[in-house]
Amino acid sequence: MSIWGGIRAAFAGLLALAMVVPTAPAESQTIVNRPTTLRLAGLRLGLNAPTTVPADWRMPATVTTSAGLTGSQATLAAAQTAASSKSRPSFTVASGATDYVEWTVSEAGTVILSWIGQSAGTASVAKNGADQGFAVVAPSGSDIDGVSGTGGRRQFMRMTVAAGDTIRLTIAAGAANRTVFPLLHKLPATGPWDAHVVFGASREAYAFGSKLMEDAIIADDATRDPIVFNYAVAGQVVSIVATNAATAAPIYAGTARYALLGSIIGNNVSANRPYTSGQKAALDASIASIASSLSGYTLGFANTSYRAYTGAPAVSPTAQENGSLPYNDAVIGPAIAAYAPDCYDSSLQRSRIDDYLTVLFNRGALTDEVHGAETAERALWVATWFKYVRTGSWGTSQIEQRVAGAEAAASTKATALSTYNEAVYAMAAIASAAPAKAALQTRLDTIYPTVLFYEAVRLIDAAVAATSQPTKDAAQAGLNAASAAGYSGGTAPNTIAAQQARIDAIVISSFDQIVQVGFGATTAVTGWNRNAPGTATGVIATDLLTDTGASTGIGLNVTDAGTGNSANTAQTSAVAEIPSTILGATWTETSTGITFEITGLTVGRLYTLWLMPSRTTGTASLTRFIVNGVTQSPEISPVNNVSNYLVVPNVAPDAGGKITVRAQRGVSGAFAYMTVLRLLRQQ
Repeated sequence: MSIWGGIRAAFAGLLALAMVVPTAPAESQTIVNRPTTLRLAGLRLGLNAPTTVPADWRMPATVTTSAGLTGSQATLAAAQTAASSKSRPSFTVASGATDYVEWTVSEAGTVILSWIGQSAGTASVAKNGADQGFAVVAPSGSDIDGVSGTGGRRQFMRMTVAAGDTIRLTIAAGAANRTVFPLLHKLPATGPWDAHVVFGASREAYAFGSKLMEDAIIADDATRDPIVFNYAVAGQVVSIVATNAATAAPIYAGTARYALLGSIIGNNVSANRPYTSGQKAALDASIASIASSLSGYTLGFANTSYRAYTGAPAVSPTAQENGSLPYNDAVIGPAIAAYAPDCYDSSLQRSRIDDYLTVLFNRGALTDEVHGAETAERALWVATWFKYVRTGSWGTSQIEQRVAGAEAAASTKATALSTYNEAVYAMAAIASAAPAKAALQTRLDTIYPTVLFYEAVRLIDAAVAATSQPTKDAAQAGLNAASAAGYSGGTAPNTIAAQQARIDAIVISSFDQIVQVGFGATTAVTGWNRNAPGTATGVIATDLLTDTGASTGIGLNVTDAGTGNSANTAQTSAVAEIPSTILGATWTETSTGITFEITGLTVGRLYTLWLMPSRTTGTASLTRFIVNGVTQSPEISPVNNVSNYLVVPNVAPDAGGKITVRAQRGVSGAFAYMTVLRLLRQQ
């Protein structure tokens, strides 16, 4: 069965998904429409869209340091001499040492001294020689710096100063050198400021550490000068997030301007899936508690990231109703509409900070069926929330991006179907009653016949090169599907007739020797060679047998071994030439790739290779094959794969009778797999 097979049925199934339309709770109308402002720490903070934050809000100051930090003094001073400075200075205190940095401020006002420490140690803050009672701000039981290494949790002291006051930050390093990134900002007299605090499960370890997020914001816009605090803890359910929000809200009051909520019910989804209506009341109550605790902050509120579970592969975008989608529809969507209306896209009935679609689109980077690609999630917040805070604009929604991408790629044979599929999967996440959905669906329906035609052209190209019956059959099926969908074509060669002529002209190659290998297979299968366990380098076979049991003298030499064998379960092959038993195990690689040499081949003859990865797994991945140093296309998803394989025709052994094959991780792939090799000598 070819890659395109079954997509129409899947497409129809996706459109039929029973989705819950998010509706705001009854009390939300007063929250959304009431032009309320709240008084907090002497400041008036509105609930409506923030005006843009200031680019220049450093406190002008002169800087002196201890003798141990004299080499850092010029850099630290330069960061404070002009409000327009956006540099992010740092200093390092040697292990076991204690050093200080002192700022003499030039203006009166309220200042935020903040810093990120990248290793163990202690800190204290003094103003005009008087200790200010600094205490570490971090959730109970958590790592102070955060477990993401270079991310960390930014610490702070907020003080009222007069011109000429001195502020001293003293750092005592622990057993290792301690690198510290300090900033001194002056709160503006009116309006918002660029300070944010993050809440949510896994958000200290995945993408949202203070330095990681700040660096990403500045990389997107060099005029920005943000500070990002972090009060997130891995493993929290939403009731614990609510407890932490209640604890943190008064601590950050008047320091952080915005509270960012991401993945606040992710662990509830993981623990309690699939969704039932009986879960809603408790989730709603916890979220209401969070919103109440953070009532003085403007909320940046994302939906829950993509998960799909129960009765389907965990990364299957065709079974989204089994994962976090219904939680977003029934719980998170209404909450965002109620408590963060600026973050709610009513035309799509979902958050503008669409973590769900981000992880869905980047599901190949899921490492454990839950946590998405850190870089992609960070980029989402930069492109939506942080852009909005800076400019007042949210930018283009992800669903519009997916549909527009499908339209742009519809006539590109290499990517037409894959890009279209991503748009279909994204559309499945949009509630049926969303006002914008019908028009978006019409756009996809319009390009569908063209997508199928150019996928057929890709299959025909492969069949022309391979000259094998399976590839010719797949090409014919693809062209038939395009014709049935209504593609009528334009000018040759982009017509049904012209492409049919190409198929008709294919002469099937015959083979006088077929060698078949099941990598990792342990059960004997007539006509197949088995090679386990997959962790050994060196010569592992010297005389592979043909499909009829004849000796060949062909050997296998592993030069880069995999990490081991993985058993596959419930794999029923859809390829006539490959028995299900052979799919019962596979070589697995978790790092770089698997490389082996096929030796003892006939010099001067050409070979066709069938290569197939297959793994019973919920972790998304792609395997890329490289043959004799040439990267092959397309990459194959091994996830529960029983039908898709790569055909590489006309491969010539080198002068020594050797062909080299490498299976490695593809784009955004987490693992590489080598499951099946069929080696056919062409006549």
